[in-house]
Order: sequence, then structure tokens, then C-alpha cells
Amino acid sequence: MILLIDWGNTHLKFIEVDSLELPLLYQSKIYQVENVDELSKRLMAKNYEQVLVSSVRVTEDNQLLELLLKEKSTQVFFAKTAHSACGVKCAYAAPELLGIDRWLAILAAHDPKETVGVISLGTAITLDIVKPKAHVGGHILPGKRLLLSSLNTTGQVRPDLTVQKNYHAFQLGGSTTECVHNGIETLIHCYLNSVLEHYHIENSVKRWLLIGGGGKYWSNKFSSDLVKTEYCPYLVFDGLIRLYLE
Repeated sequence: MILLIDWGNTHLKFIEVDSLELPLLYQSKIYQVENVDELSKRLMAKNYEQVLVSSVRVTEDNQLLELLLKEKSTQVFFAKTAHSACGVKCAYAAPELLGIDRWLAILAAHDPKETVGVISLGTAITLDIVKPKAHVGGHILPGKRLLLSSLNTTGQVRPDLTVQKNYHAFQLGGSTTECVHNGIETLIHCYLNSVLEHYHIENSVKRWLLIGGGGKYWSNKFSSDLVKTEYCPYLVFDGLIRLYLE
């Protein structure tokens, strides 16, 4: 058994597979925990032939994870961003500054025949354009959670950030909470709509792969005859396998 881990800013996701064949990956279940302690409880007495890791966490978090994983396997691989991999050149002059989750998604999204866009909608919103053999560059901006928290001030009138309901872009709010949530929905909607249109014209991007907690939600809103959006929850795991096998 092989363990694949994607530890992002908010959640730690993992998959157990019998082999590193990509078709098998896409048939596997993605599990999610909050931290290393929860992962330890979930893995319990299990051992693995190999463990492959993508982590954007700080050194201390990665050291804790590595201590756990070395009890589970003699082969533990932590992926790192490089100047090039899997036939793709990184756009960053200092590739170590490009988040490994973005790099792995880029490697998995790469198509030798067309330019592809990748958008992650999580704690941060990131965008990357990948043409044949080269990462062109990208964006990083606050995600919905960060935008909401930025408005949770110490003033007398504060939005309720715990409310769980459907909010709508361009709809006018009748309370501070609705105004904040609808405003952020509108902001993200306008950003996505603008970049999909702009890079379709500027870079001929016709296909966008969306990942992250908001990937499925937003992928359903923007597909058209000219631009296709697809939710791809396995994309980082896919890139992790490709990088390891290179």
C-alpha cells in the first residue's frame, strides 16, 4: 500500500493506493483531517511501502509529519519545486518560492498540445497558466475565508462569519452579514469571469482546471462554448505521482 498526502493551508488530505498507476488514483477515495495528530489516529497500526508528500506547511509542521511517516514507511518522499520537471519549465527565477501544491498542479495540468489554466480556490486563490513545456506565470490573492476575516473588525457592527447559507453575486444584502457575503461572492465572480475572458483572448486558454475547497462550486458557473471549466480534486496527487516517477 502507498500513501499520498497533500497538506495545504487548511486541511491535510490523503489517499491510499495499491500502486502509482494514475487510473487507479482517480478511483480512490480522498480522506481529510485537520492536523498530524488526527492523521496519526486515522492511520493507527498501518504501514506503507512508500509515502509521497506535498506540503505547503512551515518547517515545524513538516518535521512533525515526517516523524510520524518514518514510523509508517522506510521510503518517505517530500516533493519540492524545481526549475523544471516532467518536461515543464518553471516561470519563477527562484522556483523554491513557488508553492509545491501549485507546482504539482501545473505538472499534472500540462498538455503538450495546448495552453491550460489552473485555478485553486482555497485559503488563497491562485491562478497559473501552463503552455506546452512551460509555466507562464500566475496570480495569488486572498480566498473567501481571508476576505471574510479581513472584515471581521472590532467595530460595533460586524458580519456573522459563521452563517451557512447560499449567497449570491450581485444580489444586494439586507444586513451587514448579507452585504459582506454577497459582496465577496461578487468580487470572486468578477475576478474569475475577467481572467477567463482575458486569458482566452491573450493566451488562447480554452480549458481551465479548478481545484480547492471552492473548485466544484465555481466550476459549475463558468463553462461555456468557448471556455470549459472542470473540477479536478485529484490534480495535486496526480502531479505528485508524476514528479516522483520522473
